[in-house]
Amino acid sequence: MINLGDVATVERGVTDPSGHSLVNGKEAVVMNILKKTDGNTVAVSDAIRGKLDEARANLPEGVELNVVFDTADFIRMSIDSVVQNLLLGAVFAVLVLLLFLKSFRATLVISLSIPIAVITTFTLMYFTGETVNILTMGGLALGIGMMVDSAIVILEHIVTYRERGYSMKEAAKLGASEIAPAVIASTTTTLVVFLPIIFVEGIASEIFTPLALTVAFSLIASLAASLTIIPMLSSKMLKKLSKGNGRRYWFDRLLGKIINFYQGILKRALKFRKTSVIATIVVIAASLALIPKLGLAFIPEADQGQIEISVETPSGTNLESTMDVVDQVNEIMSKDEELIESSFTTVGSSGGQMGMGSTTIVHLT
Repeated sequence: MINLGDVATVERGVTDPSGHSLVNGKEAVVMNILKKTDGNTVAVSDAIRGKLDEARANLPEGVELNVVFDTADFIRMSIDSVVQNLLLGAVFAVLVLLLFLKSFRATLVISLSIPIAVITTFTLMYFTGETVNILTMGGLALGIGMMVDSAIVILEHIVTYRERGYSMKEAAKLGASEIAPAVIASTTTTLVVFLPIIFVEGIASEIFTPLALTVAFSLIASLAASLTIIPMLSSKMLKKLSKGNGRRYWFDRLLGKIINFYQGILKRALKFRKTSVIATIVVIAASLALIPKLGLAFIPEADQGQIEISVETPSGTNLESTMDVVDQVNEIMSKDEELIESSFTTVGSSGGQMGMGSTTIVHLT
């Protein structure tokens, strides 16, 4: 048996540091926490932040425990942005409906159907295992614009029967039943465009399936609401039809100019049919020629509000000299303190080489 002391000298001591970690210019110990492949990033982040609050109570004096970087922050920011745009889109849709439908009651009928369709969409998402993320929220935002299409068509047809003198219930019954096949056909044609994406395999399936499912669910929910809720609400709320149409005079004039402009273009297009067809073909060909110039990318670039600076010193450079270079970099960044929320710097040997390197991640406000 050979003892370790026979071939080596063993001493207890402290080794020289081979690296440094700095957070906002101060020495720090950094720990990385990674989720499992099937874990939810936001849920893991919330659980860890809850435990951090408990751990801070037991820390010795002078020791701080902070989060340097959390990928869930970017997810939360993106979701909040999509939800905000979704709500704004719904509000603007209601305002546009108020202008064109010429009636507050008619606008209210369609406005009530939007949240019902959204809730139904979330219910279908729940039973299919979809989560609230950028893709599903984007699909819902896209679907909201389509939600009101079927409702408007059915409502306008019901209003037509009311103007003919039918009672509220009869107008709702006849108007909805007469236009229902056309609405179903219109929604189905849009639906079949998105459903085949579900059967795509590979990374494309991971990206586009949630979007396609959410759009499909929103279309199904809006169709169901249009065929059931819209006639029911119309039979209760369309008691009176305004003779003045409730439309502002400025909107009348604007809409009249647009209609006259369109009629002028339509007359010329019908008069010079061959020229119109040739011009259309030329525009399509020119559009196709622009496709190669658009560039190709896997996904659009996203701004996460951070920049990464990597510095590599020559082979053989010691830790102290590398720290001097890092200090120079930090000094340059300190000139823009108003833009920098926090910074995280690691200094040490990189890639097993004799030289030293450093990486600085800066989070911008």
